[in-house]
Amino acid sequence: MDSVEFDKKHFVPVAADLSGGLLSVFDRWQKARANHWAPSWNAYQMESLPPKVIPWCAVVDVLRDPPDFAYRFWGTERANLQGQELTGKPLSEFEPAQMAELLAEELVQVTESRQPLFFRKRHTPPNGSELRFESLRVPLSEDGERVTMVFSVAEVARMTAANYDYFGTELPIEKGIR
Repeated sequence: MDSVEFDKKHFVPVAADLSGGLLSVFDRWQKARANHWAPSWNAYQMESLPPKVIPWCAVVDVLRDPPDFAYRFWGTERANLQGQELTGKPLSEFEPAQMAELLAEELVQVTESRQPLFFRKRHTPPNGSELRFESLRVPLSEDGERVTMVFSVAEVARMTAANYDYFGTELPIEKGIR
């Protein structure tokens, strides 16, 4: 796989900035947190999200000693797109390594800011097709003080066959992705 450079943008979202699965995850996070800065994993209740959104989600545990991230949950559509099952595995096993580094930076930003963050990454590989990856990452806290997990969802509406080509995986026929 070629060396990867991404144009990145991120910001703290409001509901009007989001649509599709990102909006579902953000709305659920807002309701679950009530008067707190972040909900707990149990309060978030991932199972209450629309069934078509859950396969595009991931949940990472924030590890402290040494600092790292480990996937608690890796949705099936993420596994299909990226050709890897990461449930129970550390972020360091994510391929390609260049994207793992970007993901680590994003997870650190959410952990340090204690806020939900929207990320947009764009890349044009040598074949000239434009890749877009959009995601929302929201903090979860088991102790009410620190971010102990980060819940993420990928936006499928912007994905194309080029996203699957990038990972060397098969485009699901039933998905109707361009």
